[in-house]
Amino acid sequence: MANSTKAMTLQALRDKITSARILPMVIFTIKEWRENKDGVLEKVAAEGWTGDSGGGGGVY
Repeated sequence: MANSTKAMTLQALRDKITSARILPMVIFTIKEWRENKDGVLEKVAAEGWTGDSGGGGGVY
C-alpha cells in the first residue's frame, strides 16, 4: 500500500477487517471535481449518499 491515498487504503482494507465496517465511498480527484462537479455528484447520488440519513454526513 505504499504511495496510496487514504481512500485506496480504506478500499484495500474493506474486505479484510472484521472488527469495523468501511462504508461505501465515491473516490474522485480534485481535477475531476473542478471539471465535472455534476458528474461527481451523480456518482455520489448513485451510491445513496444524498439527503439526510440521520448521520449528518449527507450531500445536499
